[in-house]
Amino acid sequence: TEIFHPRWKQILRYEGIKFAILTVGGGIVTLLSWMMPYLSFVFLILLVLLLAYEYFDYAFEGLQLSYAARFTWIRKSLWTFFSSGLVVYLILSIPLIGFLLSPVCVVGATDLVLSRSGDRPRA
Repeated sequence: TEIFHPRWKQILRYEGIKFAILTVGGGIVTLLSWMMPYLSFVFLILLVLLLAYEYFDYAFEGLQLSYAARFTWIRKSLWTFFSSGLVVYLILSIPLIGFLLSPVCVVGATDLVLSRSGDRPRA
């Protein structure tokens, strides 16, 4: 029998680095969109991609995909990845509803990854 031992320090370190990258990246993208409004659509696309990665990361971690495999999956399913990130972006713009629906967004992203990767558990 194998006993599950969570790697708390590794998990907290990874999540802290990811949070810092997404927060700083989102802040820089937002600042650049204010400074260069003629390129705001490019910065909006980058912001949506950063947000989508935040919600898809849970499924990637669950499948224990390497970073190369994650970006291969994203490249192969770019439209799915981007469109679900855009939906999450729009949902989160609604003050209280966005806060309450965040767990649903994680579940939806996990379902998309599992269905597209062929690793969906059988019921």
